[in-house]
Amino acid sequence: HTLLATVRDKSARCTFLELGLGTDSRAPARAWGVLLAVCEGRGTFRWQHFGDARDTVRKQVHAVKVALRAAFELAEDPFEEFSARKGWVARFLAVPER
Repeated sequence: HTLLATVRDKSARCTFLELGLGTDSRAPARAWGVLLAVCEGRGTFRWQHFGDARDTVRKQVHAVKVALRAAFELAEDPFEEFSARKGWVARFLAVPER
């Protein structure tokens, strides 16, 4: 999978390996699945829809935050929590390219 991400005025095509969201066996990590779910959800993501416990999903979202901050040299959080911590809204645009 590849995605086209735009943060502010910076755009980049990214793979899970380029973002550091791969496993030791060079397969996509669960955090990559979270990022794709954000893309497919048009910038929103609810932890219940991913099928894992909230703390597990929060760890995956944290990994995505770290990857995006590094890739786009961000100081701020690329996500905003909404609805009493039930999900996140992306502060960036990302579209999956399959």
